[in-house]
Amino acid sequence: MHKKVLLIFGGVSAEHEISIASATSIFKNIDRDKFKIGTLGITKNGEFVENVDPTQLKPVQEEIKLESIKLDSSDSYYIADHWIDLINMSEVVFPLMHGPGGEDGKIQGLLDSMKKKYVGSKVTSSAICMDKVITKVILDSANIPIVPFVILNKFEYNNSYNSKREEIYNLGMPIFVKPANLGSSIGITKVKSEKELKTALELAFNYDNKVLIEKAIDGRELEISVLGNDTLKTSLPGEIIPNAEYYDYEAKYITGSAELIVPAKVDKQLVGTIKDVSIKAFKELGCQGLARVDFFLENDTNNLYVNEINTIPGFTKISMYPRLFINEGYSYQDLITELIRLAEDNGDE
Repeated sequence: MHKKVLLIFGGVSAEHEISIASATSIFKNIDRDKFKIGTLGITKNGEFVENVDPTQLKPVQEEIKLESIKLDSSDSYYIADHWIDLINMSEVVFPLMHGPGGEDGKIQGLLDSMKKKYVGSKVTSSAICMDKVITKVILDSANIPIVPFVILNKFEYNNSYNSKREEIYNLGMPIFVKPANLGSSIGITKVKSEKELKTALELAFNYDNKVLIEKAIDGRELEISVLGNDTLKTSLPGEIIPNAEYYDYEAKYITGSAELIVPAKVDKQLVGTIKDVSIKAFKELGCQGLARVDFFLENDTNNLYVNEINTIPGFTKISMYPRLFINEGYSYQDLITELIRLAEDNGDE
């Protein structure tokens, strides 16, 4: 019997196109001997569109255009007349929406209400990990090292910004200004002087009502993949060499200038520390299924800091999360199969 797996992708966030790339890769590589595939696209306007062929979508499209990219009935996938029927028909759902609307617990809440099993973390954990500020507060309370930061919301910015100035400047320069709830380095600015700060804050506030301001760490960017529910497996860490000012959206997705080093060249003791901290962070934040944990390793001090945790990391064949486990001996297809198995277990291993 072929298990019915539904891919949900697209979404209203600025990471819409990245989500399509992840869905396309899984759609092409999932084991068709084990699974029948359904697809549910979500436009940038939030419209649910059933039976979308992700392989026909182009990143430049502003919307998922329905008429020319519908799936036809096939032995390897299933279709329905309405998106609710499509979810009801599925046995496991694979959410692939990065950022707000997909990675923040909203789609997970819908699936929970429909009593559907799905890949990845549940509602609360998804919402926590999407919010960089709440993530930092929880990690800090668990004595997991984090980069020094200041929180600024839009009301404070508009009404009492001067009272926050000193707190921000005490971080020193340079600093990073980030929307609290977004990924893929969208809306982020590296600020080197006071005169650049206002422009950076206004950009971040275009994406979120809450902004995170962090000390800029001069160091290496390391990432590790975690797999499992109760029993966890970790990869070796990988390293990102941005070949730019920092690992921004352009370096990630447009110029492709960044290098991904798999595995990273770090000593065994540090590898053990990174693995231990990753597992602790994964558990403290209540994650399930998968997550990519991102670190900074400071050059001068060799201090290790958790930067953030991604509960729905990029999932193309060349994305860091799958690449790290491929390095551990998994095939890309087998990793997809294992994530679906973990979703079926629903936290019980």
